[in-house]
Amino acid sequence: MCYENQIILLAIDIYGHDAADRVTSMFTDLTPGTFVRHPEHPEWGLGQVQSAIGNRVTANFEHAGKKLINTDVVSLTVVRAASPAAGGSPPS
Repeated sequence: MCYENQIILLAIDIYGHDAADRVTSMFTDLTPGTFVRHPEHPEWGLGQVQSAIGNRVTANFEHAGKKLINTDVVSLTVVRAASPAAGGSPPS
């Protein structure tokens, strides 16, 4: 079992299931609103994370709709948005 999973399980034991979401976000950028791409399905286009609970991430992809991703199996690629202050636009 990886270190992060041990910490999440300990947080659940001590604080309950709500703590798992907070602890999980410490180890990942996969929080709601984050833009991602699926490395094995580039044809799905850009996705936006809707929820992330433990190893389950729900993302809504441009060309594939809503998908439930097991992050123990797939490492989604986080797409950093350009800064609007720098004249950037959302990722395309």
